[in-house]
Amino acid sequence: MGLTGCMRCLKYTVFVINLLFWLAGMALLGVSLWLRFNPQTDQYTVIGEELGERYYTASYIFMAAGGLMTLLGFMGCYGALRESQCLLVTFFVLLVVLFAAEIGGGIYAYMNKDRLAKFAEDAMTKTIKYEYGRNQIQTAAVDYIQESLKCCGGENSDDWAHSWMFTKKTDHDLGVEEPPMVKVPVSCCTDEGKQDYGQMCGDFKTYKNLRLHGDGCSESLGTYFRENLDIIVGIGVSIAIFQFLGMVLAIMLCCSIRRDGYEPAMDDSAYKY
Repeated sequence: MGLTGCMRCLKYTVFVINLLFWLAGMALLGVSLWLRFNPQTDQYTVIGEELGERYYTASYIFMAAGGLMTLLGFMGCYGALRESQCLLVTFFVLLVVLFAAEIGGGIYAYMNKDRLAKFAEDAMTKTIKYEYGRNQIQTAAVDYIQESLKCCGGENSDDWAHSWMFTKKTDHDLGVEEPPMVKVPVSCCTDEGKQDYGQMCGDFKTYKNLRLHGDGCSESLGTYFRENLDIIVGIGVSIAIFQFLGMVLAIMLCCSIRRDGYEPAMDDSAYKY
């Protein structure tokens, strides 16, 4: 005979909690996959190898957690319906392990959030100064960042005064000190500036009143990575509440089954009340 009364209600409560847990795992897995394989993020991390490594490490941790949560949610649902002590105990133990892993991942993401933003800011300034115009991939990445985030330079457009692209010396410049900034990339220009000046937008020699993005990219880029990690940590904290509730209810249901000395039959008659 199956569980009755309050214990039967507990059984279906555990089932519903684990169904929500399964859906939450799918959501975490989906968000982690999106953050990892988002083309925009790929472009932003090109400017710094260490930046990409730290960001992707956090996304991989939560990707694994989301996949395991999906599996455990299914196990919890099935274990509750079958009233199986074995499945419920296994579910409980694995959920404790996952809970600890998510706590560790959340702490890692939170502790590295500002450091990751600093890596992004430093990488942007360094790429503008040394790599723009030399490395085709990083040059395209900087242009993409400036256009998508509506920004110019690292701290501001003055950073382009020290860029290799616009300060490199020709044969006629040998022996001459580094020239003042006379040009910035077209990606620094606003839409109005591109319409008015076309590909000559950004040329200070030709046009004195340029229409450039006013903000620097370092802060905007740092904010982008901080916000993405905040999304993952926020989802993880919300899911942790379901996890804790699921652990408590699962062990309560398991103890109730053990106390009643009930082990369900393997055929459908176990569900006929």
